[in-house]
Amino acid sequence: MFFALLAILVAGFEPMQVPAATWADSLFPDPIHDLGTVARGTRIKHRFRLINSSDQEVHISDWQTKCGCTEVKVGARTIPPGTQTFVEATLDTTKFEGPKSSGLVLNFDRPTSASKDLNFRCVIRGDIQLNPGVVDFGTATRGKPAEQSMLLTYNGGQANWGVFGIETASPHLVVDAEEVPGSRSASSVQYKLTAKLQTTVPLGYFKDEISLKTNDPNTSLIPISVTANVQGAVVLSPAILTLGTFKPGQQVSREVLLRASAPFTVTAMTPTKGDVAASAPSTTPQALQKMTVSFKMPTEPGNYHFLMEFQTSLEKDPPLKLSAFGTVAP
Repeated sequence: MFFALLAILVAGFEPMQVPAATWADSLFPDPIHDLGTVARGTRIKHRFRLINSSDQEVHISDWQTKCGCTEVKVGARTIPPGTQTFVEATLDTTKFEGPKSSGLVLNFDRPTSASKDLNFRCVIRGDIQLNPGVVDFGTATRGKPAEQSMLLTYNGGQANWGVFGIETASPHLVVDAEEVPGSRSASSVQYKLTAKLQTTVPLGYFKDEISLKTNDPNTSLIPISVTANVQGAVVLSPAILTLGTFKPGQQVSREVLLRASAPFTVTAMTPTKGDVAASAPSTTPQALQKMTVSFKMPTEPGNYHFLMEFQTSLEKDPPLKLSAFGTVAP
């Protein structure tokens, strides 16, 4: 009897597969993320930070998702030494209930071949539904208000279920919840949620999370992801120059564009290195300004990096920052 029981236990045991350690493990400070308990229909976004603290260039060759419900967006596939990027995974919970895990496998071909698992998990409640499943403001202009509404539906059977509080991680987001008139029954209710992006939101990628406080004894908090790509009135393109490899002392120039919906002028240019210069800006206000940035690579082999700020005549806009990364090889 003892051996029969032992045979059953051994047959039902599946050893956990642990990926072999590689140099890619050091790139991610948080390769596993718990999304908590979420409403069905939620599209949850999480950004895994990739930090290249080595002295070699890292390149992402491709990736594979672990579920058809997962979408992946990569900020940059080539990551120079001393820089960082992101891998954004979005989980669509529309077709699932209960515990759910997913993620992706990220593959690298430089400096050598390697792979890295990125994982997240959550618990999906089928009696709470959200439509649309995420607050995504898309590309928003700083200084201009943006608003998005969603519908929260509860069908869990608790007669007095309700939303009694709202929290956000950032002061740049304000959220209101209003019970839909006539929607409450003995077992269900609907709420209209309105999220407003404030004009004080900083430039760049904006991420926040709305926490709805309910009187649910099983799950009192419901998280909702919020994202936006906040741009100023003037947009710099490209904002990051990946220069590649050059010989010591080589002279290099690159062209950048500054665009806006209204005419402007470039009033100041401030580099972090003395050997970096930009062409003289036009004194005529224009919606598109073309600039040539010139610099000389160091005489010693190694990594090269500089920053340059462009101030425009649009005084309410903060300076635009240009970053450049390259390598000097003998």
